[in-house]
Amino acid sequence: MSNRIALTSLCLFIGLTVFAQNGSKWEFGVKGGVNYSDQQAYKWPSSASIDLNKFYNQSTEWLLGLNAGLHGKLRLSEKVGLNADLVYNQRGFKGITKDSSFQDVNYSSRFHYLSLPLYGNLRLMPRLAFELGAETSYFLNLGGKYGDTKRNGESNESVTNLDFGLIAGLSFELTDRLSLQGRYYRGLKDVFDVTFTDVNGTELDINPRFINHGVQLSLTVFPF
Repeated sequence: MSNRIALTSLCLFIGLTVFAQNGSKWEFGVKGGVNYSDQQAYKWPSSASIDLNKFYNQSTEWLLGLNAGLHGKLRLSEKVGLNADLVYNQRGFKGITKDSSFQDVNYSSRFHYLSLPLYGNLRLMPRLAFELGAETSYFLNLGGKYGDTKRNGESNESVTNLDFGLIAGLSFELTDRLSLQGRYYRGLKDVFDVTFTDVNGTELDINPRFINHGVQLSLTVFPF
């Protein structure tokens, strides 16, 4: 299912590019900014001693990351447009855990993605527009820190190759060649492809879900 979503997104991106080469009002730009993200975990099995659903989400904190890439904007009318981006995204979370000596250790997990957001925009005011669409991301690698030890360029077989979710936000044209964009991303697909078992090795009836979500702020320059 995820592969079909990614293929459809890629075909739409190519289609918009081809359409743009046939005299349409297409604008290209470069963009960059920051992400502020976390990971939600829920549907943990019930425990007599602790509510893991509540514990996990309270014990993790939001992580600051980067985004950078290309932006394409196709004006369909004065108020309606289509957009397609191709960007490098950093998402993840941080928190505090216990080491083997039961001492507190700070850690962070940073997921690196190549993302393809496709979304429409509706102009609310002369320079302000509402944006809504979907985003498909391909997993590149996993990094972060555990205490003072950095983990960079790691691959992880338990991480799913594709992340998919919905995006919504606002964009504001500062000038004709400069635009500010803020959006929220809500993942719909599990970040990890893992199966949990009990102490006897029997697969649990309920497996937790791990979902990316966060906000993104970026600045786009239209040099062309």
